[in-house]
Amino acid sequence: MKTILIFDQCFEQPISFRIVDGDYSHLEQAYVNHIALSNEATDELMTLLYKDEEGNLHDDWLPKFPTDQVTPDTKVVVVGFLP
Repeated sequence: MKTILIFDQCFEQPISFRIVDGDYSHLEQAYVNHIALSNEATDELMTLLYKDEEGNLHDDWLPKFPTDQVTPDTKVVVVGFLP
């Protein structure tokens, strides 16, 4: 199973997309820096978004939604970063 992350940086950067292995549907609408996000969820989300502690994103982000990767089992979630 795969999850497509739709990464919203609240107008700081264009929306981007990343395909990850596993089911991350529990992170739907999870935003880094949101007061309601638990520490555990924040850590999990940060690992999916960033490759290091300097804030560098993983290198496999896509500028367009990967429609060719969608199957009946694919999960799609919106996640983000609040500046």
